[in-house]
Amino acid sequence: MEAIRVADALAKIAPSVARIAEARGRDELVDCIQDAVESIGFDYFGYTAAIPRAGGEAFFPLMTTLPTEAWEAFHAAGLFRSNPMLDRLRSTGQGGVFPDEAARAHPANPGFMALLEKAGLAGGAVTPIISPTEELSVLGGYSRETVPRPSVLPALAVIGSAVSLRLITLSEAPDAASASLSPIQRDILHWMKQEKSNLDTATILGISKRKCDYHVAEIYRKLGVVSRIQAITAGERLLTASRP
Repeated sequence: MEAIRVADALAKIAPSVARIAEARGRDELVDCIQDAVESIGFDYFGYTAAIPRAGGEAFFPLMTTLPTEAWEAFHAAGLFRSNPMLDRLRSTGQGGVFPDEAARAHPANPGFMALLEKAGLAGGAVTPIISPTEELSVLGGYSRETVPRPSVLPALAVIGSAVSLRLITLSEAPDAASASLSPIQRDILHWMKQEKSNLDTATILGISKRKCDYHVAEIYRKLGVVSRIQAITAGERLLTASRP
């Protein structure tokens, strides 16, 4: 029976996965991902391409359809640094649905579930996917009404891996000239090129590390990239294109 559910889920996502492979830009890609996750019962998604494999460093989703107030609350509470599902991914390399017994046993579970409920979410699923970086890449799906079945995990992994592959292709030739980096984001990009960490860059620029993390995520978003190396390369093209 479970095998039938897995096959059904994979069949449902096939048209959207085909569109992901042909998406011509970030906005179109987000729409394709949303269509794909909705076809298997999710209301929102979150795609992250550079989660540190060790805990401690915060991150932001590269793309998400979660309401802004929801993911900002998750970040403020430290869920983009450590949470029951992320800890499982780091320790076992396996995804899962939540809430489940393993998540309920996690010390951080009460706060985790309270934040989900406050955001109007009943549950979700996360799975590791093909990574376009050396870090951990994950696709999460979130549901407002039900806890998803484990049978959706293979389909979620296929969606996420298709996204990673498409992002690699898109970032090879980003439309860097159209990106509108703010002055502070250009400064951060400069220090990224000097191989400074986010913490070092925050200290140099006199801003909080949280603010620096946010701007790094915005740099990735605006340049259409998924790693520091890609951001530096795209940034150099941006500066070259802007010279008279």
